[in-house]
Amino acid sequence: MNTITGNYDINVRAAWGSIVTGNGASHLMEVIATMDAPSLSQPALTRSESQIGASWRLYFSR
Repeated sequence: MNTITGNYDINVRAAWGSIVTGNGASHLMEVIATMDAPSLSQPALTRSESQIGASWRLYFSR
């Protein structure tokens, strides 16, 4: 677990992949279910997406 954000790195990576490929939460949940892995909750996905957005804004504002 990332002690700064409170998220598991795999959650952030899954959310990032979903964003950059143009897929939504339901598609991501289907992929995770196909792998028989524990799914992300909607709040966890939304939190990860918000953190990614903040990182992008910070990076591109330089």
